[in-house]
Amino acid sequence: GGRVFPADAGDLEAAFGRVLEEIRSRYLLCYEPRGVPHAGWHRLQVKLKGRRGEVRTRRGYVARPR
Repeated sequence: GGRVFPADAGDLEAAFGRVLEEIRSRYLLCYEPRGVPHAGWHRLQVKLKGRRGEVRTRRGYVARPR
């Protein structure tokens, strides 16, 4: 995934500032499924609880056959 920050030469400093602010406010969550009932695609949903903001995640994962 990624984002586009359109800017002309005069706006580069502001564009870099937005990129840095976004990087500073990121968290990384890891998930290791256990006891998955079957191989294949599994939907994954992440929500914020008690906070407002944007969550960008994968839509799911593929489990390997056992």
